[in-house]
Amino acid sequence: MADKHARTLEEALADVTARVHRYAEHGPYRLFPDDVVISNLLAKMARNLVEHGAAYCPCRPVTGDPARDRLNLCPCRVHHKEIARDGHCECRLYVSEDYLRQREAARAEQEG
Repeated sequence: MADKHARTLEEALADVTARVHRYAEHGPYRLFPDDVVISNLLAKMARNLVEHGAAYCPCRPVTGDPARDRLNLCPCRVHHKEIARDGHCECRLYVSEDYLRQREAARAEQEG
């Protein structure tokens, strides 16, 4: 889905940031609990939006084949399977609630 309105990197970053946060707020998953990781992933998605016309998954290559690349629009089609298996998608943008609970429990145990 090309976004003709995101002409600059700054505009693209604002757009993908809003989309990602909206999905995390209303969807089944949350954002990875590290702002640096999230910032880097959002920057990659914004570059994809500017360079390729769509917010493709930041951890998958853009091939130039529209049918193939469409599968990698973020959130990509395999993120449900990855999160079910690993607790997070490949790029660690989205995580399950269970992943967050386990991470917090491990942190508390280390501090404990």
